[in-house]
Amino acid sequence: MWWYEEEYIVEEETGKSRRDFALIKKLFPYFKPYFKKIIVAIILLLISTILTLTGPLIIKHSIDYEIPDKNLSKLIFTVLFYIGIQVLVIFIRYIQQEEIAMIGERAISDLKFNLFKHTISLPVAFFDKKPGGQTNNQG
Repeated sequence: MWWYEEEYIVEEETGKSRRDFALIKKLFPYFKPYFKKIIVAIILLLISTILTLTGPLIIKHSIDYEIPDKNLSKLIFTVLFYIGIQVLVIFIRYIQQEEIAMIGERAISDLKFNLFKHTISLPVAFFDKKPGGQTNNQG
């Protein structure tokens, strides 16, 4: 649903909406205090991605070397190593998801707090002129 025809045309031509950038600009101050936690989440994402990509390499190694050599002890070690890597990936992704959820919840909480603080600071006369639910473009 497009509110303004002009923005629809801009998005068709460039693939980006001006409203998206305006929204990100407005929301950035709420995420800025959590910049370090965002960096931690990005690092955890990179680590889990690298570890996930090592899984096929471990399988390739076991197919190419341990299985043809019929070396059961090395194959068992490789299987345990693979399982350990997968458990580690699950653990890292869990921590990453918890971090991202916490960042989002705290940013939304800050946004709600600021909105409530602003609403409380408005004079009573404002609410006499603007009933609940009415925006600036209406009436």
